Amino acid sequence: MAASVSTKGIKCLPGKNVGSLAYTPEEALRIVGHIIESTNVYFEAICFAFYVGRRFNEISDLKWSDLVNDRVLVISHGNTESGNLKNGSDSVHKQYLCDEAYNLLKRYKAERPDSEWIFPNKAGNRIFNNRLNENLKKICGELGITYRSSHKIRAYAITQVSSVGNIESTREFAGHTDYRMTQRYINNAITEANKKTTAALNLGIQTISDHHCNKEKTS
Repeated sequence: MAASVSTKGIKCLPGKNVGSLAYTPEEALRIVGHIIESTNVYFEAICFAFYVGRRFNEISDLKWSDLVNDRVLVISHGNTESGNLKNGSDSVHKQYLCDEAYNLLKRYKAERPDSEWIFPNKAGNRIFNNRLNENLKKICGELGITYRSSHKIRAYAITQVSSVGNIESTREFAGHTDYRMTQRYINNAITEANKKTTAALNLGIQTISDHHCNKEKTS
């Protein structure tokens, strides 16, 4: 039956260039500076996202049990209805934390020592992605920054990492299986500008892959 199905009418649209709408380093600094001392759990999650570049649904799913040796996040939340990983072992991503992300998690743990979730809501359950974007929109409004969805934070982080690493190390940081997907998240205009300015604009995102991580660094 499949052989009789015509595919002539199917058109493949080009993949969206997410990186073209990435938050700029200047915008990231303003947003993080505005919320980094807040104890609002949604603000904390947004702040953390700028350092790790993870999707909002992954951040909202994070539990303390996903943190290994204080420095490694093991992200494996891409499950099917049957409980299996969607892409097998490729769905499991290990991410080493830069100093800033590590220090933020230490603070969050001290604030909520009894929670199983890293970012729990008031009821003690996981937070919701739509609420995260609502809060991001609110922050952007307060700062006069054009709001873009959470995926543009991810594009920001991936772009920053690409400024100091090659495409393979950037792909590992992003957790993509195909480097062509990673390239869609990179804003080349920003990477070129970063090469002409100080490393401070990278917001301390130092870790670009497990091969480049100083595993002995703890502060």
